[in-house]
Amino acid sequence: MLAHKIYFIELKLGKENESYYKQTPMQKKWQDQINQGVNEYYLITNRHDIDELVEKIYQECKEYGIKNYFAYNKDI
Repeated sequence: MLAHKIYFIELKLGKENESYYKQTPMQKKWQDQINQGVNEYYLITNRHDIDELVEKIYQECKEYGIKNYFAYNKDI
C-alpha cells in the first residue's frame, strides 16, 4: 500500500514571520470539502505545525506498515 489518504497542505508564513496573509473564503471552502472525506487538509503557519504534521504522518506510516516513513529522521 502506498498511501491510504492524501494530505493537502497550505503554507502561510504566519504572525511569527510578520505575514498578514490569511485563508481566503475559497480556501476555507476547499478545506471543508477536503475534510469531509478520508483525505486531510492542513494549514501550516509555523515550525511547530510542520513538526506535528511530520510526526502524524510518521505514526500513520508505522500504523499501516508503510516502509521508509519518508526517510524521516527525528534527529534533523
